[in-house]
Amino acid sequence: QKLEVCSNNLERVVREITQYSTEVNKIVHFTVANIVEALQQTTVYPAIKSVIESIVYRLLDLCDNYCLRHLMVALPPATTTLLKHLHNNYNTYRKFRDAT
Repeated sequence: QKLEVCSNNLERVVREITQYSTEVNKIVHFTVANIVEALQQTTVYPAIKSVIESIVYRLLDLCDNYCLRHLMVALPPATTTLLKHLHNNYNTYRKFRDAT
């Protein structure tokens, strides 16, 4: 339960950070890399996983194609697979959200 509160608080922080997209644009892909690597290394409860995925999606909003290409090259293969999965889900989610 404390982990859920912590993840929700982290989501709020990321929501606030997204207001400063131009300032954090140069470091956002490092944050995405850290989160994806942490997800790769541990088992996460489903409630917390959904919040963390939401955080990653908000951060991917701030990434440009260059940042994503950099991540795909810089991350280890297993982590790249997870990032591709998250990015595919992100694209599906964004298309759905934009369609409504």
